[in-house]
Amino acid sequence: MKLQTWKTTNFNLATYVFAKGLEYAGNEGDKIRTFLFIDSPDREVFTNQYNSRRNCEVDFWELTTAQKILKNEIHN
Repeated sequence: MKLQTWKTTNFNLATYVFAKGLEYAGNEGDKIRTFLFIDSPDREVFTNQYNSRRNCEVDFWELTTAQKILKNEIHN
């Protein structure tokens, strides 16, 4: 069974959903980076939280770590 992936080009959204626990599956593209995640029912909840700017609670260190990992993925 192939896992469904979800994609976004929004770095901040990618950082948020990664920090919230969505499983990172890689990235693609050169000029415009697309981040891929293993899709889950939580993804819709996380994206709604991010887009509505409500209940966007996330541990600071989780967010910082997610940001560092994704930035490293962009530059390598």
